[in-house]
Amino acid sequence: MGTKAFTNFLISIQGHIGTLNNTVGVLEKRVTSLTARSVGVGPNAEQAARELVETQRELNKTRTAIEELKKFFVKVKKQWTKPKDRVIGHVVWAPPVSVSTAPHSYTKDVCVVKLDEKKFSQNFRRNVLDLGAC
Repeated sequence: MGTKAFTNFLISIQGHIGTLNNTVGVLEKRVTSLTARSVGVGPNAEQAARELVETQRELNKTRTAIEELKKFFVKVKKQWTKPKDRVIGHVVWAPPVSVSTAPHSYTKDVCVVKLDEKKFSQNFRRNVLDLGAC
C-alpha cells in the first residue's frame, strides 16, 4: 500500500468513527424520547419500552464499534506508518494480461504472490489465511 492509499485509509477510519459518533448522538436523543414515552401505562408506553430496549442495544453496539475502530486506528498508525511495514509479500509469477480469453471472453489477469510469513504466521492455518474480517 502506497503512502497516499495509507493516508486515505487512515482518513476513512476517522470518517467512519465520525459517522458513528453522529449516530450515537441521534440514538441518545431517541433513548431520551423513548424513556419519556415509556413512562406510564397503555399500548404506546409498552411499544416505547420495547423500542427503548432495542435502541439502547443499538447504542451500545455503536459505542463498542467506535472503541474498536479507535484501537484499530492506533494499531495501524503505530505498526504500518513506514512504507516497508506495509509490504506483505512480492509477486513471483505474473503472465501477461490477456483479453477476450476463451471460452467466455473474460480478461485474464493473474499472479502468484509469495507472502512474508512473519506478517501472517499467527493468522495462517494450513492453506487458509484469516485476514481478520470475520
